[in-house]
Amino acid sequence: MKLFHFILSLLLLIPGSALALLDNSTSGDCSPVITGDDNTVELNCTNTDIPEAALDSLEKSLDKYFQEQLRLLSSTEGTKELIDKLRQQIKDWMQRYHELLASIEEDLLKEPDNVILKYAKQALEAGDFEDAAQLYKKSAKEREEHVELLDERIEDLQERREKGIDRAASDRFNAGRAYELSFQPILALQEYEKAYEHRPDHFEYAFQYAYVAQGQNQWQQAEKVYTKLIAGLRKVTGHDEQQLNQLTILLNNQANLVGDDTQRRGEAESLYDEALAIRRKLASENPQVYLPDVAATLNNLAALIMSDMQRRDEAEALYSEALLNYRQLAKDNPQVYLADVSVMLNNLAALIMPDMQRRDEAEALYNETLLNYRQLAKDNPQVYLSDVAMTLNNLAILLQSDPQRRDKAETLYDEALAIRRKLARDNPQVYLSDVAMTLNNQATLIDDDTQRRNEAETLYDEALTIRRQLARDNLQVYLPDLANTLGTFGMAYLGWELPEKARPLLKEATEMLSPLAMKLPTVFGDTQAYFLIGAIQTDPENIAFVCASMNEAAEVAQAEELKSVASGISNSCSETEQ
Repeated sequence: MKLFHFILSLLLLIPGSALALLDNSTSGDCSPVITGDDNTVELNCTNTDIPEAALDSLEKSLDKYFQEQLRLLSSTEGTKELIDKLRQQIKDWMQRYHELLASIEEDLLKEPDNVILKYAKQALEAGDFEDAAQLYKKSAKEREEHVELLDERIEDLQERREKGIDRAASDRFNAGRAYELSFQPILALQEYEKAYEHRPDHFEYAFQYAYVAQGQNQWQQAEKVYTKLIAGLRKVTGHDEQQLNQLTILLNNQANLVGDDTQRRGEAESLYDEALAIRRKLASENPQVYLPDVAATLNNLAALIMSDMQRRDEAEALYSEALLNYRQLAKDNPQVYLADVSVMLNNLAALIMPDMQRRDEAEALYNETLLNYRQLAKDNPQVYLSDVAMTLNNLAILLQSDPQRRDKAETLYDEALAIRRKLARDNPQVYLSDVAMTLNNQATLIDDDTQRRNEAETLYDEALTIRRQLARDNLQVYLPDLANTLGTFGMAYLGWELPEKARPLLKEATEMLSPLAMKLPTVFGDTQAYFLIGAIQTDPENIAFVCASMNEAAEVAQAEELKSVASGISNSCSETEQ
């Protein structure tokens, strides 16, 4: 049998990112362009009034961030998510820049002779964001010291004291904004926290403090503030549109935060439900603005519940509605929303593919996904070519199970491999693992064809060489992939009636997987059980090995067929011992 004879690529199920509380009033647009062999980030900007020096500073910061993150990635899908994150960072950065500039100009109207404000504006326009932050910190400290002096004086100075606190809080907040513009979130968080301490009831200070804390994994701090803000907005009667939108963003962020805790998924679901109800209402009155938010929440909720086998129908309904929304948005703005349509198509296909009765539906979804990504890749191959390869791979996996369509599956694998080899030549650190994946898949497709044994062996050898190389540098990430290729290669030798060659491969695979299967049986148990059943066939006379292997297989197996086989042999061992 061909159980676990190939590994599925990671299917793109994007949990909702925590969205900053920003309106969309920025002028112009900038997008990242990845160029050259070293994957340099360049900015392509149109219609923006942000000075060139400030944009140059942004470009340098983005390139540094991108290079650092690339070194940590292990998959093509991770690269796509990283580029999407760059786009959102640019959008947020432009918004923060305009907000900080507007704040400075507003303050200069109140204090036209304030030298610090004048220098801060010059620093902002020159792209010297850290200098701007330091100037605001200096101003805040002076105001805080002045407030301390006023505390020691008589009550008629109370009004001046309150104004001083307001200005100190504003200066701290603007210092945080400036640090964010220079991509220093830890320093920004420190300033936002001080602004919040000065004025804890100021919504914008509180939200930005919680949002950045969440981004820096300071979850307890973030949750405490989100909870307080949500409670405050829930008490408001007669919400206006802005307040309702604020509440949905808070609910969404809180749900993202608690949803990672498996013990609190019910709480996360309730938060998403509440956000979804409000966003539906807002979208009914202003679909152009709020329909993307509805679709994002539907996707988040589906991703949360889809792991529950009893609720996959609910998850499908949510994904389907999100897809419908994105299709509607893509009609007017395909450049922005066609990628979202493709993500939803892929998510739906992945959800229904295990149902043998719905393979045709899954295939149609993957075909449409592929068509979309090919279209997107024509204009932006650096971003979307990897998605073309991913979809080719997923579609080939689907077709591979049909003996009549294995030639088509092989054609798809061939194209996916060609793309991934090309990408890996330019960036092996990111794409080499995907080359190994497709090589492994191709080998499993043909390894039962006796006329193509040498070809399958060559494919397995190359996949194994790559995965050993990757595991040497990052064992924790690549060990499951390495064990998979060792095991599938070993099972192929077993099928070719070469147990002596199969034995060392299956032994190494099962030794690698054993601790993982014991710790996470729902993830690795069936794979380990399958390889253990293969391993005992290479050394059936070694009774101690057979019995120990089947005891372990019976313990970790989740599939009834595997558990039955392992338990039967394990029970025989026990009877023999008695």
